[in-house]
Order: sequence, then C-alpha cells, then structure tokens
Amino acid sequence: MSQYKYARLDLSLLTLAAVLYNSWPLGYMLNNYTAHNGLMSDLEQTGQPYYWLFILFDVLTGVCAVAASILIWLKLRHGVLTKTWTSCIIGLTLFGFFTIAATTVPAHCSVSAALACGTGSNRGLGLDALFSAIAALGLLASLASACVLGVRYRLGSWLILTARAMLIAWSALGILFCVFALSNGKAAAAQSTQLLFLVAYGLALIVIGLNVYTVFKRGLASSQ
Repeated sequence: MSQYKYARLDLSLLTLAAVLYNSWPLGYMLNNYTAHNGLMSDLEQTGQPYYWLFILFDVLTGVCAVAASILIWLKLRHGVLTKTWTSCIIGLTLFGFFTIAATTVPAHCSVSAALACGTGSNRGLGLDALFSAIAALGLLASLASACVLGVRYRLGSWLILTARAMLIAWSALGILFCVFALSNGKAAAAQSTQLLFLVAYGLALIVIGLNVYTVFKRGLASSQ
C-alpha cells in the first residue's frame, strides 16, 4: 500500500471513530427523556429505547481505533518504530479495546472486595467507569504522542499548536467532568461538561489522525 493510501485510510478510520463516538445527538431524537435527564452513557443501559444502537456505535468506534493502530504498526513495523510511535499505537489500541469493553460490560458490575455483577448495591468502582478510564488514558497517550510527532517531523505550526491546544482542552474537560460527576447536586453541570468532553474526544481522534496522515503523506515516517 502506498504512503498516501496509508495516510488517507488511517485518517478516515479515526475521523469515522470521532463521528461514531459522538452519536449522542441521536439520543435527543430516539430517547429524549434520558438524554435530557441523565448522562449519555445511560442511553446504553439495557431497556432504554434503541440502547443497542448506541452500544453498536461505541463498539464500531473501538473497532475503527484499533484498526487505525494496526495500520500504523503495519506501516512502521519494518522501519523505525520509535517510542513515540509505539505510544501512539498502544494508546489507540487501549482506547479502542476498552471503549468496547466499557460499553459491553453488564450493568451493575463493580470492583469491590470481589468482582460482583448484578448486585444492585452501587458499591465499588463500576467496571464501565474503570474501563472508560483506561480508554481515556489510552487516548491521552496517543494525543500526547501526536504533539511530539508534530515537533519531531516539523509538521507545521498550525498542527503543533492544534495538537497542544487539544491536549490541554481535553485534559481540562476530563478533570471538570470527573469533579462534577462525583459531586452531589452537580448533575446538570456534569451533563453539560460531558457533552463538551465527548466532542473533545472526537476532535482529539481527528487531531491524532491529521498528524499521522501528514507524516505518512509526506513520506517522513522512515526518515527518522
């Protein structure tokens, strides 16, 4: 496969992942009550209208992210696989696999003294939250790697600044969402922040894709 085809396909996969991950606007049409009164993850709870569709979107998001990471590895496996590229690949893989895991884990599963499913006690750390946190760390690693790639390959000031701004914005929104989600009486703030955070997820995936696309398209991946 040519440099350009690798570049275009990888960017297409990550852009598709970004769009699929932001399926939440459909919630206002397909499940208006839950969309207005809960978190967007509630749309995936068994018994909610069209819950299977929102699960499918997240699963496809994960598949696209993993496929993109495999493409990067295939392109670089016979060349120079630096620590930065390895971090980008592993990060996308973690994001993909654990996004799938978070959306498919049974409800009411938690990590407490022992793994418990279906207890309904709301005690312990929910597995979906744990898997989502691992997915977020994976995306963070890939986004940070994209910042480094921009500098290393001198991709242009706009790509470098965009990646850095996205890293700061995504991290800030993630912290705010966690604070509001864990605070009593902050449900409205948590919901609003979550929507911005989901958009930031999508933009982060596109930024990663743009940096990888530019490196591959210019044929720079094998130059360092």
